[in-house]
Amino acid sequence: MRIVHLSDVPAATADRFVAESLVETPTSSLRVIRLAPGQDLPPHRHGASHLDLLVVEGVVTIDRDEDEPVRVGAGGVVVLAGEEELRAANRGGDDVTLVAFLAPPFPPRQG
Repeated sequence: MRIVHLSDVPAATADRFVAESLVETPTSSLRVIRLAPGQDLPPHRHGASHLDLLVVEGVVTIDRDEDEPVRVGAGGVVVLAGEEELRAANRGGDDVTLVAFLAPPFPPRQG
């Protein structure tokens, strides 16, 4: 058994967001993403990896192609299939912390 904690991942700074691996297994990965006010993740997809994105702190705005952006607060979970594009932004005044669970792991592991 191994125990990890969100505090093991540093806070975002005004210059850069944080996206760091917290747990890697052969079948999944867990990342912590931290966004300071005004920061966006670069739009991206996760290929064959399914993504569950738990909002731990703050309010994240998820942009969608066909609909209005959605604001998701602490305790909310965004579920995306790998081919769906993730566009997440911190448009509020407080820091945002997200926990991303990806299965299978992303990026894909080589042999």
